[in-house]
Amino acid sequence: MRFFRFIIIVFISIGLFSFNQKEQYKIHKPCTFTVKLPSSFSMKAMEEENNFDYCDYVAKTKNGKQVAEFHSLVKGRFPSEDVKELYTEALKTNDIEITYKTQKDNWFVISGIVKSNKKIYYWKRSVGKYFISDLNIEYPKEDAKLIEPYLGKISSSFVSD
Repeated sequence: MRFFRFIIIVFISIGLFSFNQKEQYKIHKPCTFTVKLPSSFSMKAMEEENNFDYCDYVAKTKNGKQVAEFHSLVKGRFPSEDVKELYTEALKTNDIEITYKTQKDNWFVISGIVKSNKKIYYWKRSVGKYFISDLNIEYPKEDAKLIEPYLGKISSSFVSD
C-alpha cells in the first residue's frame, strides 16, 4: 500500500512539474507588426535604425540561435496590395519545393524545403491597412524539435498594421 501511495505521489508530482514548465508568451510590437513569442526568445532590430517605410527584426532563442526574421514594408512599395495577387506571385518561386500553401482573408502561408540547402522553410505574409509584413523561418531538419512546437502560436499571432 505504501508503494502504491508513493507511485501516485510521483505521478502527481510529474504532472504538476510538467504543467509548471509550460512556455509563456510575450506580445512584441516593435514597429508595424505584432507577434507573440515565447518569453525565452528575444527580438532585436536587424539594423540600428528602422525608418517609417520599413523595419526588420530577428527572433532568437535564449541560447542565441536565430529562429525567425520579420520584415515589414509600406504597401506602396509593392506592385500590388491585393493578397490574392501577392499569393499567386509568391507561388511562382523556383527556390522552394512547396509542401504546404494556403491563402485566407489578408494573409498567406507557403512552406516547404529550400532546394539549395534542404532546410525547412516557412513564410507567412500578412497584409495590413498600411503595411505588408513577412514572417520567415528557415531551419535545418535537426532543429525541428526546437522550432516546431512554437510555430503555430507564432504564426497565428503574426499580423501587420
